[in-house]
Amino acid sequence: MTAYLRQFADDELYRRNAFRVTAVATDAGPRVVRERQKKDAAAAAVGVVVGSDPRLPLPQTPTAEEVRAAFEVLADPRRRLVHELFWLWGDVVDCGCAPDTHERHDRAVRAHAAALEDGGPWADARASWVAALDDAGTWAHLRTRVATADARRLGVDAVDELRAGAPRALVATVVARAARDPEPARLRGEAERWGLRPSELDDLLLDVVHEDIAAVEAHLVEARARLDTDPRAALRALRPAVVDELDRIDDLAPADRFRPVAELRNDAAIVLNNAALAVVEREPAADVTVAVDAYQDALSLATDPATRATVTGNRESARRRPRTAAVLGRFGLGPGQEDVLMERMVVALESRRLHDAHLMVSALLEIVDDPGERAQLRDVQRRIQAARTQSPVGRRHGGAATPVFWVGLLLTLLGAVVLVVGIGGWGPLAFGLGVFLMGVGWRRA
Repeated sequence: MTAYLRQFADDELYRRNAFRVTAVATDAGPRVVRERQKKDAAAAAVGVVVGSDPRLPLPQTPTAEEVRAAFEVLADPRRRLVHELFWLWGDVVDCGCAPDTHERHDRAVRAHAAALEDGGPWADARASWVAALDDAGTWAHLRTRVATADARRLGVDAVDELRAGAPRALVATVVARAARDPEPARLRGEAERWGLRPSELDDLLLDVVHEDIAAVEAHLVEARARLDTDPRAALRALRPAVVDELDRIDDLAPADRFRPVAELRNDAAIVLNNAALAVVEREPAADVTVAVDAYQDALSLATDPATRATVTGNRESARRRPRTAAVLGRFGLGPGQEDVLMERMVVALESRRLHDAHLMVSALLEIVDDPGERAQLRDVQRRIQAARTQSPVGRRHGGAATPVFWVGLLLTLLGAVVLVVGIGGWGPLAFGLGVFLMGVGWRRA
């Protein structure tokens, strides 16, 4: 019972209801069902398909195959009981129910069908079904129906099992409808208002996005395979379709609640980052707009702070690229040759071409954004300016530089060399040594 209820409960709940398709009453006995089946089969033999239940007709006449499948459901007591719960009971006949029990139940069916099929008020559907499920008469009616069925096949606990599973089944229809809605987050919010246990609702939401997650994972595999050979193709495999699909998944199963979704978004952000970085590195002279846009998408997807920090740094580097190219071009250099400019600055310092060194350090300050690197470059700039203006510090004998000054300058130059190596990849240790040596040189000067 539970397995079939879960299989049946989607946004086609009423469109596929066997009683609606065949127009057989929910209290019809086996003989009535067989007679109707024979009548419909005879009509189908001459190309005529009998219409659905006139009380709530289907938008389109069911096919002969749909009618045949519906009669198969009515021949199975377990499946039939599920379909009885979710169809109109009509007038009270021989079941002993109070009239308002049938009215309350049928109001719920109509309101829910209208919401699923026509976008009717979800609040009415929710309130009507809550009232019907809370009515003891609803379950008493179904027990009466079980007593008239083949109890050996149905089982004495069938109604209790159906009652336990009905709330989840109803919410499942809302979740299924949300998956096809232009605004899935709105209907996810509606599903949350039905009062289902959070763990059960989370299971439904993950189930409905399971295939979408698998599809995105396949696209990521494809994009990764293209990173080394054609990074632009990798980006085309992800943008915009996969990015949009991830946003849609997040509308149904938010990343802040569902770890698999958070991990998937972060994986996609990493692939986007790597593809954009490959484009920039492989095509130094190319327009970086596509890379910057990809970095922006990656930032919108990233859920890990470290990933966000990396992507942000790469995006800013790509945004600086046109400015960097222009600055490097003034020295006859191309994109990515910042280290060459740094080396030239050191050579200029060593050969005492302070004017050239000053131009180069000023250029580097135009293209370096890292606060630590900028602080080191400004320190070098101050020392160059001091040397160019013949600062009185360390002067003797009418302005001639003393040996202490030249020792200080040499130490400063050595510090600059270490600084270059540090920027090139030696890390904080080289930076610290550079600062120390330049500081010693300045004090001695």
